[in-house]
Amino acid sequence: MKPSRITSPVLFLALLSIVLPRQLFAAKPAWVDSVEVSTGTILSSKHELPFWLWANKDGRVPQAGNSSFTRLRVTKQSNDRKQFDWMYGFDATWRSNDTQPPVRWTDAWAGIAYKKVRFTAGRKSEIIGLADTLLTAGPEVYSRNAPTIPKIAISTRGYVGLTNNLSVNAGLAHGWFGNDPFTTSPWLQEKYLFFRLGDTWPDDGVNFYAGIHDNCIWGGNGQPSSFSDFLRVLRGRSGGSSASESDQQNTLGDHKGTLETALQFKGSDRDWYFYGMSMYDDNIGLRLFQPGDWLIGASLIFKDPDSRVQRINIECLDTRVTTGGSSEAIFWGQYGGWVHEGYGICTPFIPFIQRGNQWYPLNQVKAYNAAVLTRFTPMLNPLIRVSWLHVYGSDVTSQIPSDKLTRTVSLDVANTMHLDRSWSLKQEVSADFSDKATPNWGAMFSISKSWF
Repeated sequence: MKPSRITSPVLFLALLSIVLPRQLFAAKPAWVDSVEVSTGTILSSKHELPFWLWANKDGRVPQAGNSSFTRLRVTKQSNDRKQFDWMYGFDATWRSNDTQPPVRWTDAWAGIAYKKVRFTAGRKSEIIGLADTLLTAGPEVYSRNAPTIPKIAISTRGYVGLTNNLSVNAGLAHGWFGNDPFTTSPWLQEKYLFFRLGDTWPDDGVNFYAGIHDNCIWGGNGQPSSFSDFLRVLRGRSGGSSASESDQQNTLGDHKGTLETALQFKGSDRDWYFYGMSMYDDNIGLRLFQPGDWLIGASLIFKDPDSRVQRINIECLDTRVTTGGSSEAIFWGQYGGWVHEGYGICTPFIPFIQRGNQWYPLNQVKAYNAAVLTRFTPMLNPLIRVSWLHVYGSDVTSQIPSDKLTRTVSLDVANTMHLDRSWSLKQEVSADFSDKATPNWGAMFSISKSWF
């Protein structure tokens, strides 16, 4: 018999408290940094959830239907002061509304760190690049919107110094999309290289950042997938005789990435952080004088822990640019679409429509996003977010339902009440106001117990 949708999370929380070793509650063992269990429910006035209730949550929250959930998180991070250390992350969410899969694995990874290098394997939630990692609506090409893709990766341990004033942050990963019915089980190659100019003193000076983040979907069933093909993808070379005609003329696989820059002004009481990125498609859009679709953002970070306002962020996204060759942005026709398990991997502001085994992006959009993180008391510290999205259309399909070409304002307020050092209650209220539909309201309520 299927457990009750209402009582199942509560029972799981109670059972977990009983089953966990008693010593886990008394002192933190060396093999874990934190343990947290959450259970809650998500409600909506319509079948589809409001935008901010599901966007940028690694696919944990179904995009439609009321549901309850139970989530378990266990983590251990590496100690940067140690020359050698190990780490892992475990984050699983059990969902009740018959969404497949019923258990969403956001994190299931392990790794080691040695000197300035880190090796990881598995599913790992992360944001790569120069966008505000806390308040961004999501980088252009690869955000935290879709379920995590399993990868093996090698990277630096964050920014590592080359000289007193120059640091580098670099990584290379190979990922598997799995048996998604809308793709040919292709692979992901991800690589990034960022430089930071300026000293590491946190409360004074200026830092300049610049780099590139490249993602390529390639290989899979019936596609070139040898090690030599891997090297072609790595170097951005065209395909051999076994590749499609398009890949022989351009690059092997389909590369989408961003050129990114940022400027940080550091002070003792606040930091200013400005960033921007321009998208490219294969080799088109790599010319700095002819950029592609763009995202710009700015953050004001208050360092005083007693400040009522902790952080402010604003962003603007425009994917209507055609000069520079950004047509077919976020479109992988040969591989079924830049979608993983029904969620767009790119910024959540780009919606997708499905026809047959193909996902088509409505990739002509303009959006604004603003977020404010506050802290008044342990019981009142809301994160307030408002966004405006105008979907103009798509440059890869003209068969677009009229109700998809919308202007929408989305609001979200999320507050966490810290009852004590280990128990907390979270409330989140969201709403969408569209010119093509009546308002859509939704809410999420959860309770969490943490150790350490």
